[in-house]
Amino acid sequence: FAAHVRSAGEIAGRYPNAILELANEPGHRTQDRRLHDPAFLAQLARLVPDDVPVALGSAEYAAAFAEGDYATFHFPRAPGPDGWRHVVVLARGAKMREDWRKPVVNDEPIGAADVLATGRRDNDPRRFRAAAALTRLAGMGATFHHEGGLQARPPVRAELVCFEAWSAGLRMLDGLPEGGRFLTGEALAAVADVRGARAVFAREFSHAVWLLALDPAADAAVTWKAGWRGGEAAGGGDGVRLFRANR
Repeated sequence: FAAHVRSAGEIAGRYPNAILELANEPGHRTQDRRLHDPAFLAQLARLVPDDVPVALGSAEYAAAFAEGDYATFHFPRAPGPDGWRHVVVLARGAKMREDWRKPVVNDEPIGAADVLATGRRDNDPRRFRAAAALTRLAGMGATFHHEGGLQARPPVRAELVCFEAWSAGLRMLDGLPEGGRFLTGEALAAVADVRGARAVFAREFSHAVWLLALDPAADAAVTWKAGWRGGEAAGGGDGVRLFRANR
């Protein structure tokens, strides 16, 4: 393990855009039992050059796996009866970012494929657009996952359509300021009343609010409260709509 990590770290250190995750799913039953111990992974992380950001492995197994330069997390893929649960659950990433006080990457979301495979693959570009936008609003790094990628193949057919929708979802939030307060539930209801959306999340700044309506109806609308003023929807596409307000 030590020789492997040193070598991987040395290779990553040659490139300014390389990051390193030591174990994809460290607590999985198929992994070497030594990798089930976050302290062991932390020892290995010290073998990586200081200028290479390193993560221990997906912190779904224990928060101690988030003790790297950045953290990764595998969110549940269960679609729920409406097919949207694996999108809505990404809002949990905002609290992880706040609690762990470091970058968090949603690094293995549900993948795209030509055929829907419940709990494993999705083929609806609306949900990929919404998932990318919500991932960014929650403050996480985003990853596109697709069936062809398992064999290093670029996305094609439905995978490509989903990738283009996912990319558009990321671009929707270009210009989003740093920081702010992620809003859900009652905190969001104090800022806006939203009609005609499956789920709603927002990020509040001192003079602006960015609000996402997931799976909005054609007549989805926002009524702003507490001195906030907004106009028409600021962007979006099938599966998600962005609203913005100022005061």
